[in-house]
Amino acid sequence: MAIADHLGVWPPLGADILAFLQMNDPESLIEWSMSASKSELASIAQVVFEAAATRQDEIAVPILRRMAYRLSKDAVQCAVRVARTGEKVQFVLNGSVLLKNPEFADGVIERIRAGWPQSHLAPLHRPSVWGGIEMGAQTD
Repeated sequence: MAIADHLGVWPPLGADILAFLQMNDPESLIEWSMSASKSELASIAQVVFEAAATRQDEIAVPILRRMAYRLSKDAVQCAVRVARTGEKVQFVLNGSVLLKNPEFADGVIERIRAGWPQSHLAPLHRPSVWGGIEMGAQTD
């Protein structure tokens, strides 16, 4: 059952998303979501972060908590696959969700360190494409 059906009203986060997308009707979201690009869909994350930060929105906060849990769990599972227990693993934080939301990133980092204590975490200071450019420049 949808939250709006359960509550009988459209939730504030839903209203925020409609306003962000400049839509008047929740039904418009269905059509939009079917044709939206990956980056258009991802742009809604900023609305969720804003709702969580400004009013501790009852939908946004659990979404972000779950997202931090999944990201950290996936990171630790990657470490399990590439390193032995006790080995130091470097995690590079990339993407606007992590780089532009320090509190969220701190939560992810804390969970990664709990799951893989021998971890080193650092933000990627330049877009990842620069790694490819540098590698290409090194080939003769």
